[in-house]
Amino acid sequence: MADFQGFSSFEQYLQEQMNSKMRKKLRSYVRKLESCFNITYTLHLGEISKDHYDFLFSKAHTFISRRFQQRGDTHKLEENWDFIERTAYDLIRSRKASLFVIYRNKEPLSICLNYHFENIIYNAMAAYDIDYYKFSLGSIDIFKQMEWCVTNKIRIFNLGLGYMPYKTWWCNVKYTFENQVLYDRQSPLQKAMAYAYVKLFKLRQYFRKINLDQPYHYLKSKIKVKSAAKSDLGEPEFEFIDLNDQPALENAKILDIRQPELGYLRKSIFEFQFRHSESENDIQVYEDLNRKNVFYIFGKRKLLELRLLNNSRY
Repeated sequence: MADFQGFSSFEQYLQEQMNSKMRKKLRSYVRKLESCFNITYTLHLGEISKDHYDFLFSKAHTFISRRFQQRGDTHKLEENWDFIERTAYDLIRSRKASLFVIYRNKEPLSICLNYHFENIIYNAMAAYDIDYYKFSLGSIDIFKQMEWCVTNKIRIFNLGLGYMPYKTWWCNVKYTFENQVLYDRQSPLQKAMAYAYVKLFKLRQYFRKINLDQPYHYLKSKIKVKSAAKSDLGEPEFEFIDLNDQPALENAKILDIRQPELGYLRKSIFEFQFRHSESENDIQVYEDLNRKNVFYIFGKRKLLELRLLNNSRY
């Protein structure tokens, strides 16, 4: 977790936590995203309409499903999703939870669910649109949320259970996770169940200590890799070709890439924008009517021919 006590600004925290190279990289992520799209950052805390809440949760579920299908895995929150969605709305209205959203115009690109307790924020769920993977939305999420925490006198931003390398970049406190087993001492059945539960936890810890859990994780990772490879078969493959001059457009039609049926072009267009820092306001996309699966992307700085190498669609 990140403990901001004693820091007068988020900049001061970053200077102590990260080297200058990492800080520069983070700021470049933010600049790149904001130069390519019309971006706003919103923390929904206290006031949010039920319709908009439902819209955001539906989007978040879609983002997570696509991401974990790509990985060949399931999200740990999936089995409790209905409960989380059912309860979070009232918690947001009572300022005990929030949704932090990165919007492109009115389109959410990233959605995070946080729980609030006094001056602590627990980052419970992060979901983002994988079509924008080049823009490091996960890093921008944390950057902007931590910045909000320091500005609003929140002491702790907790990134949750489990070691991940990125957490060590952001966090200045590491603590041991604790399981507490609660039961009714007057109930023999609950007492027996609690005893069995504690023994199960201790057995799992023992297996970890002697590395008996390693074969399980190894096999699980292999299954994930195979599943991910299968799930990627439907992904469109593109080739970018630089153009020095604008091609003739008599036999080409301009496309509105906001249309859902053109979703298979989104990732390649966003990659073009990322590579060349092209604003969405300066982008035009054409389809060549004489050459199958050939498109043109015109930007302010760059012209490209885009060739679809397979016939897959999202």
